[in-house]
Parts: sequence; structure tokens; C-alpha cells
Amino acid sequence: MGICQTEKHFTYIIFPFKTDKTFIDVENIRFKKSNGKLHAIWERQALKLNKPQDDFRLLFDMENERRNIVKQYRFNPNLNKDFGVNRQYFARTKEEETGMEIEGFNLFLFETGIGFFTVKMNYQTRETDRILELNYLLSDVKRKESRLYYEANEMATDGEKTYTSLVAFMKKTLADYLPVYDFDERDGLDYVDRKPLNFSYYLLQERLDEESLGQLMFDARSNYRAAYKAPDAEKALRSANNLQTFENSYWGISINGATNISCRTLDERTDRFFEEEFIQRLQGIYLAMYLNVLNRYFTLKELRRGYLNLDGANIYIKEQAFKVAVDKNEIDQKLLKTLEKQEVVQLTKYCEEVKELNNRATIFTLKNAKMLPSNVEHVNTVYELMNRVYEIEETKQQLEKDRVSAKEIGDSYMRRINKLSEAVRELKKAKSEIFIYCLLTIFGFLSTFHDLVEIVEFFLGRVIWNTVYMWIPWTIIAIPVGVLCFKIVESVREYSEKKKELEDLILQ
Repeated sequence: MGICQTEKHFTYIIFPFKTDKTFIDVENIRFKKSNGKLHAIWERQALKLNKPQDDFRLLFDMENERRNIVKQYRFNPNLNKDFGVNRQYFARTKEEETGMEIEGFNLFLFETGIGFFTVKMNYQTRETDRILELNYLLSDVKRKESRLYYEANEMATDGEKTYTSLVAFMKKTLADYLPVYDFDERDGLDYVDRKPLNFSYYLLQERLDEESLGQLMFDARSNYRAAYKAPDAEKALRSANNLQTFENSYWGISINGATNISCRTLDERTDRFFEEEFIQRLQGIYLAMYLNVLNRYFTLKELRRGYLNLDGANIYIKEQAFKVAVDKNEIDQKLLKTLEKQEVVQLTKYCEEVKELNNRATIFTLKNAKMLPSNVEHVNTVYELMNRVYEIEETKQQLEKDRVSAKEIGDSYMRRINKLSEAVRELKKAKSEIFIYCLLTIFGFLSTFHDLVEIVEFFLGRVIWNTVYMWIPWTIIAIPVGVLCFKIVESVREYSEKKKELEDLILQ
């Protein structure tokens, strides 16, 4: 593939992370210098947007804290020496060594808890293939080639080189002060499963033929090197992941990054626009759009993961234990107590988690409603492509299904636990009635029978113990005792029915 030289370029290497900390937590991070003075590590910085719609501008507006859902910070350049930050570094691969300039570290933190640590790189080469390779290597942080180094002097040997990495800068300037995590679920900053992303710009010296430009667009947007060839449809310039916004300018979007490739023309005014003003727009409105899409993408993923991790399974496991106990005819006071208390606790926890997630999902949806970011139509078209590639609308629809499903499960469990609680109360009531009627029968018989004997003896004027006249008090007491016995039998039958109803309800 014949690739021409790149006249101008830059690359933002973007490290997505998540945290439960807030804007205030970041702004309160301080570094204590040797003289004892405290300095803010991260300083607020405005993001310069070009012709944004009002709703979109308010999302990033430093002056409007009420609607401000994201804040941008820059690393305090006065602390460069303290943190070992240089502007000039080198990267070495098997082929050659290339110098590079780090133009700065920036931090974008969204109120959703999703953040992006960005490093703006400018390589000291005009070879397009070399820029592609460096973008790939620096994003593959687990590789040895992703290391950077600087030399104390021009005659330095390998032993005198100081090696570092972009992840190391992120750890020193942010992660050492706040708990931040990548999305590899390893409780750290590994970036193994999900690599950092790229936001890059190439201004080619001349326009390439369609096949070469299509291959370059694929390589730049995917930022991925594989041992196999990609399908021709993916490498075609007219790919669904590419978008032509000007006659000489194309966008390519993938889940690994976003890139703009433009070509110099024979028109001086056009070339000046792509060398200057367009670069400013890329670092303003276009970067803001991309970061907003990434925030939506990662927030939706985290919300969906929250629904998948709900404790509904724990409730189900508890229910299975109840069912086993019922199958073994082990409904006893201990089981009923567990049924009433332990499962209620599980259900309450589940419902609280569902409520919290639903609130977060609703607020996120309201604050990130579909909007046009710019007054310029082709800018909005790029934004639509970003949203489509990251499947934002599809994920939102799936999230809504998750929300509805979680609520239905919670409501179902709530109805179930109410029925169970009512069944347990009815069972206890039936059991209490049996106990009361038994007590009435026993104590009523013992306390009343002796008095009846004395009354009969009074009227007969003789002692009736061990005589045929004993049938008189027995007959008199038989009626209330019989009624009580009937009540006992009836209560036992009712208890059996309630117990069976409870068993059937648990086994449903």
C-alpha cells in the first residue's frame, strides 16, 4: 500500500476509567513540594467548543455548574519536574527509534463516574505508517514497546535511560490519590482486555487513490494490528464506519477510536483551514462529541452490568432452600422465622438496588437525551456516526428493558413475599386457635367439673361420687366440652389447610 507523507498530525490516547469520586475530590488533590507548599495537581480548564448548540454547550460549560455534567482539568505544568514529566520522549521498536512530544495530560470527568485520562502526542516523523504503528504500540500498554524513555544527555547509554509509560503517568498523577479503575474488572489499571482509545488526525500531503485511502482509514480507525486480513468491505473507503464530510476529508469510527484523515489540495485557502482552524475544531467540538459518546457508552455498560449483578439470584437460591425444606415436611418455627425475616431482607435489598439503578438510569437518560451538538449539519452527522458505531440507541433500549424487567421482578417478589407473609400470619393464627381451644377445654373442664358435682350434690342432698348420679355433671359439661373439641378439630383442619396453602405458595 503506497501511503504518502503526513503533513500534520496529532493523537489523543484516551484512557477510560471509572470512579465513585466527584469533581470536588479531583479538585482537592494536592501535592506537597519539598518547600512544604501544597499545589493542585489538576486545574480546571475550559474546553473551547466551536458553534455548539446551547444544550450541548451547557454540558461542558464551566460557568454553568447546574447543567455541567463534565469537567475538564489539565495537569499542573508547574509540577512537571516533581512528577518526572518531560515534553520530549522516545519510543523504540524493532525498526527504529522515534522522538515524540507529549503536549499535555488532561482529565475529563463526567458526573456519571466515568472519566478519561488523555495524553496528546505528536510524533517527530512524517511517515504515515510509522504514526499508525506508534498509535498502536502506545495503546497496547501490556507490550514492552509501549514504554517511553528519555535521556539525561545525548551520550546516554541504555543503562542511563529512564523508562516510563503513559499508564505510569496516570497512576502517579491520579490513581495514587483517588480510587480509579479500568473496565477489565481487575481492580486496577491494567488495560489488557480493553485498551486505551485513540482520537487522531492525519493531514496527508496529497490525496491517495480510493483503495489506499480505504486501507488507511481502516488501519487508523481500528488501531489494531492482526495476523489476518480484514474483509475487503471493511477496508473499502465507502465502509459504513467511514464518513466523508468534505471533498478532501473523511472520518472513520470504530470501537477502538475515531480518526479524521484529510488531504492537502491545490487550494491555498482550503489547505490553511485544515492546517489551522480545523485542528482547533477537532480539539474542541469534535473531541467533546467523542468523549460524550464514550461517556454514554461506558455509563450504559455499567448500568446494564448493575442490573445483571442484582441480588435476584440470591432470592431465588433462598427460595429453593425453602422448597427443599417443604418437600421434606420441615415447616417449623425456625423455617417460618427465616421465611419472614431473611427473605424479606433479601427482597428489601434487591428492591433498594433496583430503585437506585432505576434512578440513575432515569437521570442519565434525561440529561443525555438525544441532542444536536452543533449548528453545523456535517458536525452533527459525525456525531450520529459515533453514536451508531457505539450502538448507543440500541444499548439504551436494552437498558430500558433491563429496568422494566428488574422492576417487574421486584414487584413480583414483593407480591410473593406479601402473600407469604399473609399465609404465615394465617398459619400462626390457626395454630394459636388450636392452643387456645385446648387450654379452654382442659382448664374449663378441670375448674368447672368439680363445681358441677357440688351443685348436683346440693340439689340431690347426697354425695354422688362413685354413684350412678355422676352422669348428671358429665352430661352438663359434655356440651361445652364437645363444642370446644369441635373447635379444636375444626382449627386443626384449618391449620392443615393453611399449611398446605403455604407449602403450595412456596413451591410455586
